[in-house]
Amino acid sequence: MTSRSDTARRKVAVLSGPTAAGKTEVSLRIAAELDAEIILADALCVYRGMDIGTAKPTAGQRSRLPHHCIDLVEPSVEFSVADYQSAARAAIRDVHARGRLPLVVGGSGLYVRAATDSVDFAVPPDPGRRARLEAMPPADLVALLHELDPGRAAEIDLENPRRVLRAVERGLDGSPVRPEGWSDRSSPFDVAYAVLAPGDRGSLYEEIDVRVDRMLASGWLDEVRDLLDTYGELSRTANAAIGYAELRLVLRGELEIAEARLTIRRRTRALARRQLTWFRSEPRAHWFEASGDEHTEERLIEFLSGSDVEGGH
Repeated sequence: MTSRSDTARRKVAVLSGPTAAGKTEVSLRIAAELDAEIILADALCVYRGMDIGTAKPTAGQRSRLPHHCIDLVEPSVEFSVADYQSAARAAIRDVHARGRLPLVVGGSGLYVRAATDSVDFAVPPDPGRRARLEAMPPADLVALLHELDPGRAAEIDLENPRRVLRAVERGLDGSPVRPEGWSDRSSPFDVAYAVLAPGDRGSLYEEIDVRVDRMLASGWLDEVRDLLDTYGELSRTANAAIGYAELRLVLRGELEIAEARLTIRRRTRALARRQLTWFRSEPRAHWFEASGDEHTEERLIEFLSGSDVEGGH
């Protein structure tokens, strides 16, 4: 294989966008053209056995080219964004060492930044304070975050207690709720940042509804049952994940499956809105319409390979 120049070895490509935008299949096709390996930027794909509800690339898709930061730990284990950052950076170094291009793929802007940017997420928690915060009613913890950082409270999933807890901890540390290095967007890499998104929100919502129905028809409830049978208790992050939380209640007889379906759709739509808000605030993002048009993929390949071709907004 032809080795790349030192500058090219430091390049990292990013393909991000809201959930259900079609990133997985597009990433496989463009990675093949770019001689790239995929590094997933997702808080839940690191968990083994959480496959259907995370829309994790299938075994067949993963056999087409190397994937990293996937199936790293059991779902009973807490895996923080700092843990992810360490794993992603190691994967990027390995891909560069093979003379290939790291392609970071995922809908989590936070995890993309953990992989690519000079941001330090490793803030050690205070165990005593954490225990007191965990004992607070969720509504009180959310209210505390609104006092500490209303902007952050407007961005994150307030139904995810782990995210709320960590944001509150940062505020109470007397340090910025954002981690060190957050604002300047410096990076040790030459980052090409593409966002794939539908042209209108209505079509995205329709695709979300279809995908939720497809996941449920594919055995998502059985997946949750198997996880609980195998591990007993899941980590806080896994327990709070969209769909897994609702289907756990279904298995307990506390929620009807029809109501769970509607709640999962609603929460996923809200996630997509937060993701779009995040990407609009990302100054490096170049937007490409998720239309299934082969010309879009051609332009993505040109942009991520380092040309001056830009997307729309």
